[in-house]
Amino acid sequence: TSHQPQHDESSSLEPSALLPPVASIAFDTTSSLIATSHHDCSLNIFKLPFVKYGPPSNQITNEIAVPSDERPARLPTAPTFSFHNHLIAYHNCIYNIGSDLQNMNINNSSAPLLKLPGLATNAQFFYKDKFILFSNNGRLSCNHIHLGKQPTFKISQKPTLGWSFSGTITSIASINNFFSDIIAVASNDRCIRVLDAESGSIAWCRADQRSQKAFHSIAFPNPVSSSHLSPETFNLLAGASILDGGTISLYDLRAAKEICSFRGHLNRKERCGISFSPCMRYIASGSEAVGGAVLYDLRRPDVVLTKIGTKTAKGRPLLDGTTTSVAFNPRYPQVVTGSLGGRLRFFTEQPPP
Repeated sequence: TSHQPQHDESSSLEPSALLPPVASIAFDTTSSLIATSHHDCSLNIFKLPFVKYGPPSNQITNEIAVPSDERPARLPTAPTFSFHNHLIAYHNCIYNIGSDLQNMNINNSSAPLLKLPGLATNAQFFYKDKFILFSNNGRLSCNHIHLGKQPTFKISQKPTLGWSFSGTITSIASINNFFSDIIAVASNDRCIRVLDAESGSIAWCRADQRSQKAFHSIAFPNPVSSSHLSPETFNLLAGASILDGGTISLYDLRAAKEICSFRGHLNRKERCGISFSPCMRYIASGSEAVGGAVLYDLRRPDVVLTKIGTKTAKGRPLLDGTTTSVAFNPRYPQVVTGSLGGRLRFFTEQPPP
């Protein structure tokens, strides 16, 4: 391709203001906020663009800390913003971040608007904020929620839907910015399941017989309101595992089978996240060592399109360690990566010469 992601040094986190090791990254639907979760289970929320609200180093105090006795055995899946962006779900809590960006104030003393019961984790909004999903070991719960005028917030005491599996849930994927009944669940019994929330049934289940490790990350495409693509384009599901030193398996939801795999990145130990581009031409993955993020063309799974985050725009090497998370900006041609070195890196499209 003639367009390559170029490192945007003005947007990256300075060495003097490193974050804890980054576990995952999430944009809100308007690209006004970006949330980062970390290996210590803390959560940071930054206002965008930095040219208006200041660089990340000036916003780093906006942190939510999970008490040490409530930290899960496994890292929670990525935080999710509500469809209307004034709430965020992470681990076992829902937080109110306010609808006024200018006066948004999240700090260490922020109390959750709601704390989910028991050993809940992996909380995420679903079906345009109509439901909240969360897991507890091998059980997935789907509870109805009612969002009124702040701070009114109600959740059903009993799950609207629930599924129990033989293995502990490692990752959940769902879509919240439009009405979709499909939920995907990966568990440590090496199975990936697609659930139909409308009927409450398991649409299909596939076990990876090739690997002794479960999918540690799964992802659906995340359609944006400005997209003019056919709904059929989004019938895909990706799962990442440490098989063969790093493999992404791509499934066709309609055929209920794996259609291809990607193996150009290094992933032998850490949870390296994956993300589809809004245009549905690419899928990106984190990578271990100093491999940066890897960008694949969905039409050519046997080829690594490009590596992101190995060098600055001036050619200097970026020594951030393992890139654990990668996310596409839903509105602009931009990719963001997070690393175990505690850095956020922003890459914008470089015009052809």
